[in-house]
Amino acid sequence: MRSLDPLPLPPDHSFPGLFGPKPDHDYLARVDVYPFEADASGWSTVNAWRLADVSLLAYVREAARIEEVLHAAGDPDVAVVERESTRAVVAADARTCVVAFRGTVPEDFENLRTDLRFTLDDEAGGGRVHRGFRRAFALVEDDLRAVLDRLAPGRRVWWTGHSLGGALATIGATLVAGAHGLVTFGTPRVGDAAFAARRPVPGLRVVNGSDFVPDLPPPIGYVHAGTLFWIGPDGELHRDPGLRRRLEGSWRGHEARLREAVGRWRRGERAGVVWDALVD
Repeated sequence: MRSLDPLPLPPDHSFPGLFGPKPDHDYLARVDVYPFEADASGWSTVNAWRLADVSLLAYVREAARIEEVLHAAGDPDVAVVERESTRAVVAADARTCVVAFRGTVPEDFENLRTDLRFTLDDEAGGGRVHRGFRRAFALVEDDLRAVLDRLAPGRRVWWTGHSLGGALATIGATLVAGAHGLVTFGTPRVGDAAFAARRPVPGLRVVNGSDFVPDLPPPIGYVHAGTLFWIGPDGELHRDPGLRRRLEGSWRGHEARLREAVGRWRRGERAGVVWDALVD
């Protein structure tokens, strides 16, 4: 497993810091040092970092800025596919085609409605899938397939996304032929076991600490699939930790976050967030 030099993260745990794109983030800053490992089939720290950055970039409001960053990072072919509340960013170089979906935008009421439509519907070809996620994917499905018909041939196709975006990437990797890799960040459950079994790639799920989104919807008919990589309160990555370890880590995270928030309040900083599950 190749490691990365530490990359700084802004420790902004205020309410304004939790939402919206980070315009001053140095997206894909080290692509020349850490080239994407297109043929990887298991965990790749380099790939996870790159796909996380593209997933974050998908939140940037200006499509022109997204294209500018990806062109500078060495992706000559870029498309932003967007209809209503769903957006997919497609970036391709000589060997790789990355499809990254934007997650929930809090001020977008349609995104919130999508998250709440959690009835399981039958999917053509087998299995059942979250109604809201499937409808959100359908908004861009035809346009996205057309873009991939143009850009994917001869390239390894990787699907990714954060939160709602991870759910849409999971659906895309399952329904659109040719997926080579799937890496999601904080994705909720998407469908039942039969739908998960259709996926051509196992998928890698990254979950940060106490993040509550991966626990939604409840596991009543719904399942997670793929290998879990959990970031514990020690900042280390743990493969398939048991439930007890995650619960203990979550408790320590909430305790630390409460202490931090109380300290900020005492200094007059009233925007500190107490709930560690939201910060994570």
